Amino acid sequence: MKPTVLLDCDGVLADFTSATLKLVLKVTGRHYEPDDIKTWEIFDSLPEKEAKDEVYGILKAPGGCTSIPVYPDAHDAIRRLRELATIIIVTSPFTSSPTWMHERQLWLEHHFGDGIHSVIHAKHKDHVHGDFFIDDKPSHIKEWLDYWVRSGRDSKVVGMVWRTPRAHYDEVDPLAVQVDDWESALSTITSRLMRNYARDAMPQPGACPCLHTVPCNPQCTCVTPVMSFGCLRCCSYGSPDQQQAMAKHLASAIDKSWSKRCRRCGTLVNMPTVEDCPAGAELGPGAGTEPHVFE
Repeated sequence: MKPTVLLDCDGVLADFTSATLKLVLKVTGRHYEPDDIKTWEIFDSLPEKEAKDEVYGILKAPGGCTSIPVYPDAHDAIRRLRELATIIIVTSPFTSSPTWMHERQLWLEHHFGDGIHSVIHAKHKDHVHGDFFIDDKPSHIKEWLDYWVRSGRDSKVVGMVWRTPRAHYDEVDPLAVQVDDWESALSTITSRLMRNYARDAMPQPGACPCLHTVPCNPQCTCVTPVMSFGCLRCCSYGSPDQQQAMAKHLASAIDKSWSKRCRRCGTLVNMPTVEDCPAGAELGPGAGTEPHVFE
């Protein structure tokens, strides 16, 4: 089953800042670039605060949401991301707009088609569960990490702050991963998925660490659980990394103590063994069926 990536829309897929500044130019005649915005609330960075209600009023009106441009690299990013994960959009709507949520659905369908699995409109995003959560508002990531990781509900999830000029001046949770573009975001997701796969493939605490080494015998219980042969290398020492190190140490020690040289053929054989001695042919009838002979 694919992991789930929760994805914010405005600031990550939709260029909300450029759309707002375009309306600021229309209303006030003053031109600003996205890099001029240093605060989360756009108008806290602008002297034309009196234009806030008019500009947001235009965005909240019918057609406002669908007029927001998409980031140019978002289409390819969603295409690549959907190969790795199930994508769920978690977005905060303008609740005072009667058309915003419907238009957001249309906007996502228009730009990404079936690349988006589903859309959740939520003011409080912290209760939405996923394996990864990408949002450009640091406080959203902090609240999400508090709810899932720090509470112990799910310590494996990853919160990612999408770094925009607006976010550079906000405090970022120390547990959050910071990404600046889609390449770094996709790289982070891919590396975490590979790490999780490797972790899940390793024995859990208490499991047999001979899975880290050459099994002690083809009939070892670690290789074939239904067998009753048992295992010569079992231990339950510490974390999986510690188990692996201990398993290698035990394997080396066991191999040395259980390896003996056959007096007939001179082969170094791991004990115990049921192999036939190739030198048995010298014994005449029944050749090849004689076991190794040890001192």
